[in-house]
Amino acid sequence: DNANTGSNQMMIPTKTSADTGGRLIFTNIEIMTAAGYDSSLSWNSQSEGLYPSGEVYEVVTTHEVAQSTGATLENARLRFSTSSESIYLIYDPSAGFSTIDDNSYLNLLPSSSAVGYGSNGGKEITWKFTVNREWNDESLVYVFSETVATDGVVGMLGGITINPSIGNAVENDAGITEFELYNSAGELQNIDAAYSNQEIRMVGKIRLQDIDIAPDPTAYFLVVEERGLETDGENTNITWTEIANRTGVIAGEYDWTINLGLFASGEETYRFRMTGYDGGDMICPGSEYNPDGDCGIRFNVSIDQLDPNLIAIQLYEGPDGSNPNLPENSDKWTTIYDDSWAPPKLTQQFRIVATDNPTPPASAVMHVWVEYDHDANGNG
Repeated sequence: DNANTGSNQMMIPTKTSADTGGRLIFTNIEIMTAAGYDSSLSWNSQSEGLYPSGEVYEVVTTHEVAQSTGATLENARLRFSTSSESIYLIYDPSAGFSTIDDNSYLNLLPSSSAVGYGSNGGKEITWKFTVNREWNDESLVYVFSETVATDGVVGMLGGITINPSIGNAVENDAGITEFELYNSAGELQNIDAAYSNQEIRMVGKIRLQDIDIAPDPTAYFLVVEERGLETDGENTNITWTEIANRTGVIAGEYDWTINLGLFASGEETYRFRMTGYDGGDMICPGSEYNPDGDCGIRFNVSIDQLDPNLIAIQLYEGPDGSNPNLPENSDKWTTIYDDSWAPPKLTQQFRIVATDNPTPPASAVMHVWVEYDHDANGNG
């Protein structure tokens, strides 16, 4: 019986071998059932699948052999079955915890525990484990609680089917799924033509393929590299030099500000990428980021080393209606300071003088406050 899987079918693992090809036919199969060999399974995780995210998964099972069977509990097992193999986590009342996991897909933690259950030497087991990124993608995984009795009977009444509505039951491929570039003023930039000083900020997400789950932050690195050109005879080769790196980020949410270097200036090309991720495949960012062959996101930055410099704010004190741009009115511009005060007029004309190198600012924003006593209409 495997009612918890939503099916009336039972998966029974078998192993066959042959010297030649062909087919295997079963005839006169007998299925024998026996009462008194009980098990249960409780899945205590918010995840819909088994992911190498660093999450500690917890499964609680119970295992009991009734006295009427004449047997006792030999060991308790938690079995993970796919279309090609089975993995076992085992608890032996005499020897403790162990595993049958040839590929090290699961890491059984020492915090796993067992306590007494029932009246005939049964056990309640709390299995705690993490998933390793060596476990390749699997669309479907069955998990069974198995009670192994001293008379050889295996009771499997508890089990679940892991079959997420989105993505795989086991997923180990990962990559950058979101990327935004900001300049030092906090303005979102076009990655094809960004403008900043020597500080830039990158914000985005790292995710396992097709699901909103982040990979283990210890499993990869993030790097920023600067493009260079090397001449080899008549050929010019593109090179990439690492200028910043960091380990992975918790929850896959990165917000990283870096300095491009003291001598960075003018037009430069950089790229941001995830590296060092083994076990699974590296998934390239979406086409909107135009990733290169190494799954790097390139961005072009026009680097201005000097901040804009405000030289003066001037007030025109010529007669109302006069043209401040005429040469004869050039001496009617007065520089104002922090404590300057100007008599109220229906129209005030200001002139801002600012510089920047190498490119002057295209625009500037000025805020003007009106003295309360002169705010006749109360509009601020």
